[in-house]
Amino acid sequence: MAALLDPRWEMFCQYMAKGYTNADAYVAAGYSPSSIDNARTAACQMKRNPKVADRIEELLRENALSPEGVSRKRAWIEGQYLDLFRRAVEGDKLKEADSILFHIAQFHGEVIQKREIKAEIVQAPDAQELRGQLAAILGELTAIDGETVEEALPSPEEDPNG
Repeated sequence: MAALLDPRWEMFCQYMAKGYTNADAYVAAGYSPSSIDNARTAACQMKRNPKVADRIEELLRENALSPEGVSRKRAWIEGQYLDLFRRAVEGDKLKEADSILFHIAQFHGEVIQKREIKAEIVQAPDAQELRGQLAAILGELTAIDGETVEEALPSPEEDPNG
């Protein structure tokens, strides 16, 4: 949708998309209401106009997808976190303040989530025990290249790791 033909309507839509209140957007667009209540009423009536409502919606979508829109949202979220942190500290709610600080760090990508990994530590068998296990596995074989299983396995003296 192109800009609205009425320049004040377009300005009103632009200000609304930037986050102005209804009355503030109405005044910033160049209207001169006799009172703030009249500004609120006139702005609400203007927002009911389908062309104005569609244009505001379009500008909001564009702003949300733009880098500036994303940056504004991040700044707003950070401001909310900082305000919550300040109020928690002022109220001497240190546990809540600590939690909020964690969320601020997480928001900025400074926190790596740890996951607990459960592992059982077992003691490795010694060389003699391994030889016994291997002999049991190969027990059915009577010879390897003409040797018995026991003869095929290195003796503890020959084993460089033993």
